[in-house]
Amino acid sequence: MRYALKLFYDGAGYHGFQIQPGLATIEATILEALKKASYITDIKGSAFSYASRTDAGVSALSQVIAFNSPVPPNIRLINSLLPEGLIFWAQSEVSDDFNPRKHALFKIYRYYSPYEGEDIEIIKKCVKKLEGAHDFRKLSKPDESRSTYSSIDSIDVKLDCNVLLYEFKAKSFLWKLVRKTVTLLKLIGLRVLDPDIIDRVLDPSDSFDPKLQPAPAEGLILYDIKYSFDFNIDYYSVSRLTEYLTRFEKYHRVKQQLNNGLLNYLGKLL
Repeated sequence: MRYALKLFYDGAGYHGFQIQPGLATIEATILEALKKASYITDIKGSAFSYASRTDAGVSALSQVIAFNSPVPPNIRLINSLLPEGLIFWAQSEVSDDFNPRKHALFKIYRYYSPYEGEDIEIIKKCVKKLEGAHDFRKLSKPDESRSTYSSIDSIDVKLDCNVLLYEFKAKSFLWKLVRKTVTLLKLIGLRVLDPDIIDRVLDPSDSFDPKLQPAPAEGLILYDIKYSFDFNIDYYSVSRLTEYLTRFEKYHRVKQQLNNGLLNYLGKLL
């Protein structure tokens, strides 16, 4: 039988999802747990696959993996074998040919960027130009196995608690497309670049290339992936995930106030 599982992970401290020799990765960590739990003995024979190859530092709420197993996996058992910050929380039995990347109806990525005075109305107008099918060569990192011609279903932007939230929806995403696009929109919002530059960036016949650097990885999360079926949620695992995120949020809330106090003190010295 074949099974699909949804995975949360905090990407900090990992060199991305995909296995890399000698480096700590999400894929290597979960494969080790699946082997310990005896759900996988041979990686190739299990037809292990995943929905998205996230970069170093990028997190996920709904990464999806799939593998063949002689028995239904117990995600609570798997979670007990994983380090803190990696939690499976839903699963589903799927068809023998299921591929979590190819069979995704769409994916949603969110990017959280500190608000620094960007003109949000200008940014909202600009994202409309980026939606739809375009050649995103100048907004992605080249991958010889893929064309740079792709499509973005929608990009939503809103300001929330002094943070700009960008939400991207598409069936698939080119490498670093979200993070380079956020950089472009930020520079336009700060009026460093003119909004008309988007036309040149999307024009493959125009030799102009702004050589954009990707926005920092820690702001990006693979938020959701939709399929033609529903997953069965394990509410105990969701509770564990909630507890983890609550502890994490409390720590950073205190850290933020601590830093604000230091900045206020130093500001009086200047």
